[in-house]
Amino acid sequence: EVTIPMLKEQGINLVLSVRFDDEPVGFDSRELVEKNGMSFQQISFYKGKLADRPRAVDANAIDEISKLLSATSSSGGKVLLHCASGQRAAGALAAILVRDQGYSTEDALQYAARAGMTSKGVAAALVQYFDDLNN
Repeated sequence: EVTIPMLKEQGINLVLSVRFDDEPVGFDSRELVEKNGMSFQQISFYKGKLADRPRAVDANAIDEISKLLSATSSSGGKVLLHCASGQRAAGALAAILVRDQGYSTEDALQYAARAGMTSKGVAAALVQYFDDLNN
């Protein structure tokens, strides 16, 4: 919560949360981000709700996230892509790298790992997403 004003100072225009829609945050993210002069979007990386198992990457969400990132960057804007721990944000980036940028699955997973993805669950969901892309 206290870092949000710093995002504006860093030139962030859009805060894009890939958390679940029903995931508790502890404060109104949208309100605080917008109060600090930035836009806020919530697009869940996973299908369903926080309690759902097993978890699967939401292909429609990856499409929406990709469009927002592209539109914001093409207009010179900066995006903070985030979730609670960085796992899903790194996963979303990996999905976009494979789908839109031609990265191999292995390279995208390595990139996500360097970006902080350590969760075997996120990696497994990504592998399934990549398999679905190839079919």
